[in-house]
Amino acid sequence: MNGASQPAKRLNRADLLRALKQLGGDALDTVAEYSGYVPPVRKKVQLILPSLFKNESKFFKHKITIEPAPSPQEHPQAAYYAITERKGSDLLPEPVSRKEISKPRWYQEAKRLNPDIMHLPSDEPPDKEPLVPWSRLWPVLQTLLSETKVTRQPNMPRIIRTIANGLLLQKIPRQMRRRWAASVQVLVDRPERTHLFNHDYNQLLYQLEKLRGGTGLDIQKILRQPGGNVQIVQGKTITIKQWKAPVAGNTVFVLSDLGLLDRTGMALRSWLRVGNLLRQAGCRTVVLVPLPERYLTPELIGLFDCVCWDRGSQLSPVRYVPPPDDSVETPIQKDASGAEQLLAWLSPAVRVEPALLRAVRHRLPLSEVDIGHEVAAWHHDDVVPTQLGFYYQKNSIKQYRQQFKAMADENPELAKIITRLIRNYHRHVFQTQRDEELLILEQLMKDNLDAEDREEIESARLAMCELIKASIEQKQEIPTLPSFLENLLDRQHEEVLSKNPCYQAIWAGRLDKQGVNSEVVIPDDWDMQTIMSFLESKTSKQQTYVLYQQGVRELKLTLSDQFQEKADGFKSGSMLAEFVTSSSCMLRQLTGTLGTSTNTLLPLNKIGQYVFTLEEQEKQKLHIGGEELTVERFTKPDWAILIANATAGLYMESVDNKGNVYRWYWHPPEWDATQGMLPGFWFYLPGSATTLKPDWATDAGRDRYGFYADAEIIGITQRFRWIEPNSFMMGSPEDEAGRYDNETQHQVILTQGYWLADTACTQELWQAVMGDNPSRFEGNNRPVEDVSWDDIGNFLEQINKLHPELKLRLPTEAEWENACRAGTDTAFNFGDEIGLGKANYRGTWEYESLDKWGKGALEQTAAVKSYPPNAWGLYEMHGNVWEWCSGWYDDYPSESVTDSQGPESGDGRVLRGGSWFIGGRLCRSAFRDHFVPSHRYGNSGFRLARGHELKPVRTVGAGQQPADRSATERAKAQAGDGLRSGGKEKGLLDSFKDFLKR
Repeated sequence: MNGASQPAKRLNRADLLRALKQLGGDALDTVAEYSGYVPPVRKKVQLILPSLFKNESKFFKHKITIEPAPSPQEHPQAAYYAITERKGSDLLPEPVSRKEISKPRWYQEAKRLNPDIMHLPSDEPPDKEPLVPWSRLWPVLQTLLSETKVTRQPNMPRIIRTIANGLLLQKIPRQMRRRWAASVQVLVDRPERTHLFNHDYNQLLYQLEKLRGGTGLDIQKILRQPGGNVQIVQGKTITIKQWKAPVAGNTVFVLSDLGLLDRTGMALRSWLRVGNLLRQAGCRTVVLVPLPERYLTPELIGLFDCVCWDRGSQLSPVRYVPPPDDSVETPIQKDASGAEQLLAWLSPAVRVEPALLRAVRHRLPLSEVDIGHEVAAWHHDDVVPTQLGFYYQKNSIKQYRQQFKAMADENPELAKIITRLIRNYHRHVFQTQRDEELLILEQLMKDNLDAEDREEIESARLAMCELIKASIEQKQEIPTLPSFLENLLDRQHEEVLSKNPCYQAIWAGRLDKQGVNSEVVIPDDWDMQTIMSFLESKTSKQQTYVLYQQGVRELKLTLSDQFQEKADGFKSGSMLAEFVTSSSCMLRQLTGTLGTSTNTLLPLNKIGQYVFTLEEQEKQKLHIGGEELTVERFTKPDWAILIANATAGLYMESVDNKGNVYRWYWHPPEWDATQGMLPGFWFYLPGSATTLKPDWATDAGRDRYGFYADAEIIGITQRFRWIEPNSFMMGSPEDEAGRYDNETQHQVILTQGYWLADTACTQELWQAVMGDNPSRFEGNNRPVEDVSWDDIGNFLEQINKLHPELKLRLPTEAEWENACRAGTDTAFNFGDEIGLGKANYRGTWEYESLDKWGKGALEQTAAVKSYPPNAWGLYEMHGNVWEWCSGWYDDYPSESVTDSQGPESGDGRVLRGGSWFIGGRLCRSAFRDHFVPSHRYGNSGFRLARGHELKPVRTVGAGQQPADRSATERAKAQAGDGLRSGGKEKGLLDSFKDFLKR
């Protein structure tokens, strides 16, 4: 140590030795620094060794540089963990006598499965709807496949016209008539890419042969590629031969996509060659193309009479199409996005057959979907087409079902129609598939399902239960059932899984086979009892585990024998709980800062790998050994000097400016069935107290805003909100919009909790106490207004005479802003922008003129509780009426302030919050105004406050509590705090100060 500075001249080294003996070696640096001793400056030391060689550069340099020791790293801020609740676990009970956990009731009540349910029913689905009704298509085919013939009948109109013109008949004109072409070659192209249209081709050929007759109808099936081999069927004889163009003048009728759906382009080039051959042969070629015009190319329509085959087509040869733009997407790529609407409507179906696809497409507007979108849906990357129909890819089904649900909410009638189509077109499939689809539709449609389907839902659930039970108890009879159920599971989206415990049982069964060998995340809305009953088929050896804190942040779980005391009597950490279990895994439920929950299964045989560290404001529930333990983390805040754990629970202590030390007990969050999660709070009574209701209150309780107490004043109930000790940044940051120079931002530490009325004082309460009503805008539930600070003093004097136990007062300016902000750091406690739906003010940002108001502004006071409260349950902290505070106005300091009461004197008392009369800028949380106490400001009111009843647990003498609450000293103090009860309550410097007084 170097010489001491001025504060340490009264100490000598003997004093330091005595302090070292009493406080320990770890305290030496801190004690010396506090005493004024300064550590010596570390310098680089350079050792020059004598040279052993004349030319030392050839060998080595004899200079050794010793760097100063690195400065000590900052220790992480201490975090304290506590079990805030411990009870029996409903989610993961301990198995009794090492037997399997009881299966859920639905499993126990399920009947034995009848294997016949796995057989196909005898019902037939509806026929596939045609692309174009036959009544429309038939006349078109007659025209396209006909030829003109001369009959034997004379053409009498022509004969008469010739004679009337005085001309001689050279020959008798005959009548002309169109009839079916005597010979028609039909080429049917059936590559795999057009499997979607096989039924359409078959129906057209059947009707054509039936109505035209088979004579002269030469039907040839293209085998591989156009222009190659063809297959001809005549009765039972099948002939394969090389295709040849018919003689000149004949008609060729083609059913094909002309290679437009072939991604390689080879089929298209083959058809162009065939078109050229037919043109050279003098044949007319008519092609019925099951595609829209936008798919065609100029080359094709130049060689063929292409007729688009769909309900929106003109059914006449296409004469012009624009040339394709190779720089943009192909037509089928463009139609893929429109096809997704079709895929969404069809997503409740397990499998989509061509007939079902067509039926649903025909129920949608023609302006939205046509044959091109039907084709694009069949070939979409999100589906897998097969001979029977297509299936959805596993990674795409969720998005389509979510889209279905949104569209069903928007258009429930169309959703019902499509639901009925799915049910009708699948009446021929396995009953298991029908049940699966019905359960999916139940989640997507909710109450919009038809009554007939709703009646079947319960039977579908029971059938699913029977399947689950049979997969375990009837494996020999139906060996394929377990794999069938796993495939069924993979087809479900999250919402179906969350609502159906049967699917969760399948998931758990699969996990049971694989084993819980690593952490497994389970959605928070799943039934954990179902999961565990199908997962815990075997129990492990009964063992004892210990939950403990190690170091300043880590929370760990280990076997009890690994936590035994070492030779020096020191354990691995501070134990929080001990329990015995025969489970092979545990459940961790982590609740994040936004209220989101994560469930994770952890294998106990690898539990040493996991650390249950919590971030600030997070909490977790650990289910193990049949118990549920709620664990939370607390980091000592600025307002506290100590955090500890005792029999009464976790507590913190704070000290006020007079040296009084107060103790505050933690009341953990609670779940309320109607309100949800109720926030935790620090209070001056422990949770073990008989009641938390103060003596002055008629009622008390907690809600989603915190803890409250109701006081009855002359028959009028006023609710007070408990505001716990806190530290916050008072004033506004320099970049806040609308900021004024008198809003210097600085830290304020409030070491004491207080009560604050949830509303401004009403006219009803003022009149009951004072007997008059000075307000301009009258109304019992409106805030009292036009009252001066002095008037409020008389009011408080009178009300405290009537109810001396209340001890009511005005809040300090710091208390008011702390309560207004309610933990926020924005311009308003609801964000950075104000609006007339959030507060009662002028409706403009600035006060521009007396007559300038925003549209919708009330232009008067509003009843209290007219606007939503802030996060702590306080109403109208912005706008409505100005609120007087207790203190005098003065400029803010720039440094941190503890329990600020304001100056002892001044020119004006503080007003906060803004009012109905002024602009939004003056309603900000940080804005401050002031007036002389006697001034009756036209729109000023007030809000009642009171202190707490807590007596100090002790008093710190002068010099015992460090005045400087810097971050460095707080970190040092926290390093000495512990979780165990009975620990040291005084910090290191406090102890040294006591020592110096001896």
